[in-house]
Amino acid sequence: MGRLKELLSTNQEELRAKQREDWLCWISQYRKWLVKECDGAREVCTIEEERIRVMDSTNPPVVLRNYIAQNAVQKMLTSQRKLDKMWNRIFFCGLVVCLICLTEQTQGQKTPLVVQGTDCTQIKTLSPRATSGVYVIQPAGVRFPFKVYCEMLADGGWTVFQRRSGAEVLFNRKWAVYKQGFGHLRKDHWLGLSKVFALTKGRGRRSTMRVDLWDFEGGTAFAEYSDFRLGPERGAYKLNVGAYKGNAGDAIRGKYAGIDQNGFGFSTTDKDNDGCSPCIFGDIAENECSFSEGGGWWYSRCGSASLNGDWHPVGEHIGWASGLHWETWKGPAPYSARASRMMIKSV
Repeated sequence: MGRLKELLSTNQEELRAKQREDWLCWISQYRKWLVKECDGAREVCTIEEERIRVMDSTNPPVVLRNYIAQNAVQKMLTSQRKLDKMWNRIFFCGLVVCLICLTEQTQGQKTPLVVQGTDCTQIKTLSPRATSGVYVIQPAGVRFPFKVYCEMLADGGWTVFQRRSGAEVLFNRKWAVYKQGFGHLRKDHWLGLSKVFALTKGRGRRSTMRVDLWDFEGGTAFAEYSDFRLGPERGAYKLNVGAYKGNAGDAIRGKYAGIDQNGFGFSTTDKDNDGCSPCIFGDIAENECSFSEGGGWWYSRCGSASLNGDWHPVGEHIGWASGLHWETWKGPAPYSARASRMMIKSV
């Protein structure tokens, strides 16, 4: 009987030793699996190894296998959740990029302009209560409409093509810029030679040009010219005016003979059409009026009118060669006006 108990005891110890051996084998395999599956997340592996260490060594291998299986399922679900989050982020980022691209494309596309008339005169005729402001016009024969500032006065709508009131906008520009236009329509600006040409071209089309002037003493003056038009660019946008009326004097034709600007092309610092080669003024020889007078203008041996020169503040507005000059109005020393405005009206 004692021998039987001894044999049974020996068998149980051998069984436990076998289970222990299997247990250690499974732990070893599980650790290898952890190293492979943790993918560098060592803190996770450390936690799992600690859980293995504290497990009861008598647990049968089937428990460990179940634990490993459950852990594997859990990690698979965690990986799937991470993958889902990654794809959600990718989708969100892609959506944001698409929205940005669409916004940029929309901003890059100009909103079509709604034409309100062929010029400011027509707009005023069609809408007698129209007020001064920015309008969209499309003169006859012009492919694309453009914006202008309209002065809606009692005698009709005037299209402003030059305004000066300060030094914010520089008028010392080159030919291409004077052709295209610059400045701010509601403030100081030059509409552009090409646009003024478009407003005045065509058989049977007649326009009046008006020049308004303001001095630093509170005075004002004006000059109006009938039959105003500009020639094409190949002729340097040659100036053509008819009869004069007003109280500022006919500075375009000049305060003395030989400086009539009527019939002369436009000049800038990079395109000279002033007729000087050189012009002699006393002991001064002038080759290009745009360098001394400043800005761009229809210079004729320089002449008596030049409203696109340098703007000067009060106290510094007399005696400058470059300025807002209308020499038949102020003199004898060169007087630079406080403000000027040039505009046209179809008749």
